[in-house]
Amino acid sequence: METASLWTTIVTDKSQLTRIALRQAKNSLFDVYHLNLSSHPDAEDALLLALQPDFFPRIRRLDLVVRLETRSCLEDMLDCRDAPALETIFLAVADSSFYDFPYTFLNGGTPCLKQVEFRNCVPHWASPLFCSSIVDLTLTSLRCPCTDYELDAFVAALNRLERMETLLIQLQDPCRFTDPSSLTQHNHSVVALPKKLESFKLKGTVTHCARLLSRLEHVATIRSVDIDIEYKPDLEDWIKVSPKLNREICRQYQPVCFDFIHIYGLDGCGFSFEAIEEDVRQFRCRILCPVRAVQFRRILSCSASLIRHLPVAYPCTLALDFLSPIPTPWFTAAFSNLSFAIDEIYLTGERLVEQFSEIFSKPLKR
Repeated sequence: METASLWTTIVTDKSQLTRIALRQAKNSLFDVYHLNLSSHPDAEDALLLALQPDFFPRIRRLDLVVRLETRSCLEDMLDCRDAPALETIFLAVADSSFYDFPYTFLNGGTPCLKQVEFRNCVPHWASPLFCSSIVDLTLTSLRCPCTDYELDAFVAALNRLERMETLLIQLQDPCRFTDPSSLTQHNHSVVALPKKLESFKLKGTVTHCARLLSRLEHVATIRSVDIDIEYKPDLEDWIKVSPKLNREICRQYQPVCFDFIHIYGLDGCGFSFEAIEEDVRQFRCRILCPVRAVQFRRILSCSASLIRHLPVAYPCTLALDFLSPIPTPWFTAAFSNLSFAIDEIYLTGERLVEQFSEIFSKPLKR
């Protein structure tokens, strides 16, 4: 029990055990895990012990799941703090509120920081915390920047992360937090994501996904791109906003020609397709909606428009897998202008064979 390495994982739920672990860890680097959903006073005291200036420089990993009332504690303990050994930070607010970072949050320096995940948090995008050492960045339940000025600051922060390889952004519903009158109109800049980025995943409504993509360029150079669209009929007009997403995707991928496309029907509650260019890059798009929230035909109308504008190489391989009956007009709208490029086709049912035979005016085999 005297071996320091046995005490380098500290769960701050009891102050007495935390005090013992900090003493036994001696000069070793250690990881701190704090999960306190009930705001138990002893757990708060244990966290304060671990974040004391004598110990903080040796924290290697910091996992904090807190309630919003802990904010003052965090700000006092992490304000202007230098974290020379910190490699990973996970910070989540457990309730429905958001934690707005001050500029001084950990701005003393985090030279070793590699992995960052924030949930229900709104970082100060100009903070030095967004240094060039971050490799993996995950922003879940992120309150989407409301104004153009805030969005400019957000994409500028992403651009500064020169070593970033993976990026996941999950945006919150737009109308819950956005006041339309606060949206300003000005000539905004377009920013390229870091060149080392290998994986980019974006989740949110059509409105905010299209809005963020409009501020980015060279997305098509990223090896793997995933876009998950959440259909929210109570928040936005799908017919009006979906063309904006189509336009931004086509703008990003205009120089790229896909030679393999796989299209899935998600049993009446969504639609998904995956496009691959010679195993060099992949683009996946999913449109998801609650069951019975909207007619599946409305989802198909948007997806047909998106497929129709995809840059397709010749020859192209097409695979289709649908669990629900698909109306023939959708197939015609989606594929009639691509029939010249399709060299191989893989279908999952007799009905699909009949529909494609009609489009291509020639018999096909399943």
